[in-house]
Amino acid sequence: MAFEFKLQDPGEGIHEAEIVELLVSEGDTVSEGDDVLVAETDKAAVEIPSPVSGEIAEIRVAEGDTVEVGDVLMTIETGDDAEDATDDSGEDDEAAEAEDAGEEEAEEEEADEGEEMQSGESDEGARDRDRDEEDESEDLATGADEAKDEETAEAARRASGSGKEGRGGEGDAGERPAKATPAVRKLARELDVDLKSVEGSGEEGRVLKDDVRAAAGETGEKAEGARERKAERPKDAGGSAEERREPLRSIRRATARRMAQAWSEIPHVTHHERIDITALERVRREHAGSVEAEGGKLTLTPFLMKALGAALRQHPRFNARLDADAEEIVYLEAINMGVAIDTPRGLIVPVIRDADRKSVLDLALELGELAAELREKRPARETLSGGTFTLTNVGALGGSGFTPIINPPQVGIFGAARARLEPLIEGDIEHAETRAALILPVCLGFDHRVNDGADGARFMNSVRQMLEEPAELLIRN
Repeated sequence: MAFEFKLQDPGEGIHEAEIVELLVSEGDTVSEGDDVLVAETDKAAVEIPSPVSGEIAEIRVAEGDTVEVGDVLMTIETGDDAEDATDDSGEDDEAAEAEDAGEEEAEEEEADEGEEMQSGESDEGARDRDRDEEDESEDLATGADEAKDEETAEAARRASGSGKEGRGGEGDAGERPAKATPAVRKLARELDVDLKSVEGSGEEGRVLKDDVRAAAGETGEKAEGARERKAERPKDAGGSAEERREPLRSIRRATARRMAQAWSEIPHVTHHERIDITALERVRREHAGSVEAEGGKLTLTPFLMKALGAALRQHPRFNARLDADAEEIVYLEAINMGVAIDTPRGLIVPVIRDADRKSVLDLALELGELAAELREKRPARETLSGGTFTLTNVGALGGSGFTPIINPPQVGIFGAARARLEPLIEGDIEHAETRAALILPVCLGFDHRVNDGADGARFMNSVRQMLEEPAELLIRN
């Protein structure tokens, strides 16, 4: 039975996604729950599992394609003697039966851990597969450089018209694809090696990474050359300078769209302030060691989050959203704080839930866990959704000030720049004193439809008081 695997709504009303990576090829055998592709929305990149077990009969998308909910991604031959089915979310009884069958197969396979999905794999085949799976794990941890390499390679493939019909020639009629893991196929693409021309040394002719490297001459020069080649557009008739273009990928594209919408639709006001955090810095240094001993890192960010959480509770119109159609302000009970983090893939804003109810220590530990998650894998959708207010701290990168853009439907964002030691004059004209102080430039961006300038000033005063008097901040546990 040919099962049509369609893109389902990944949540929160998202209508489209970009195919970032295909993890299988036509002819591969998969079990229910096996990841078959990576799709990225403006929220997150997620691995999409197969809903059934069977053989990949046809892949109808290519890496870099943007697909809509309901589009067919691939067809999977389940081997059942029944009419064709689709994964229309339970509307088709045959699809449900196929999924039930897939669950039974998955349970049988889990009972014999370490064996190949295809029956009859020998110990040698298991060793081959394990070796490639180890290589694949290394591939997943290579970071932004390899992601950019893959984008360059994909652009070249599209320019040559390969696409889903001819990715590496694997879709040619009458030819069965070589047996290889997704990691091996990726290496073959990087080294410009046709897998059909490689004689596999693994069990039942499986192509291993060593086979691909041998076919490429064992030097890796082709792969290095591919990384160095840039896709440059030709000079025009006027002899203008060369230029290089690259497509807006999912996160960058989503950021561009949302920020343009926010800037054009939200009347922004930015309130700037300079806060003396000398006493707070002493507290931070005093407790940094104990927090590190518990596995966290005590930076300025957890203190900012704690102060903002208390200020949002005092000034609830900043923890709200505007229903413009109903002309209503919607107050939000939970304070879920998004923390903007710069990554090689673009700006990502994970959410700390109930930030106002957590201690500085709790916030530091949770931030550390989120940072590790972003380094090691793609964050889950739940990690990036549900924010009610955003904090962006660029102090580690420098800068004396900036004007952040509100992330709709939120109505406020708080920014912090680089703290610097400066002379601070205190007192009045007749009795002035100067001392060295650590000054933090901060800003509050807010939606003028929901809050006025006086509201912004009062909010900032609350934050400043807590940061300048850390005892007050820490008491608010």
